[in-house]
Amino acid sequence: MPVQFGIVVTAVVTEEILWRGYPIERLTELTGSVWVGAGVSGVVFLAVHFPAWGIVGAVPQAVFTLVLVGVYVWSRNVVACMISHGVINVLMILVLPRVI
Repeated sequence: MPVQFGIVVTAVVTEEILWRGYPIERLTELTGSVWVGAGVSGVVFLAVHFPAWGIVGAVPQAVFTLVLVGVYVWSRNVVACMISHGVINVLMILVLPRVI
């Protein structure tokens, strides 16, 4: 359980900085459009994760990505994304396997 918790925390912090906070802001700066920044960031995130998740995981991963990109675009706050991501990951990784 401590290792799983460490993985969740590490993924939450690094993914939100590397896939939402930094790229959306920089691409928005370069293009003048937050939607371009959000779209490019989301598509690249999904493309990088596709080999690990495959087609079966692509749909839930796409929904998850849309939610997190939406939270960032709405709030422009990477900590809000980290909290959202953390709640989702805790449910998926730590809670659901024990319930199902």
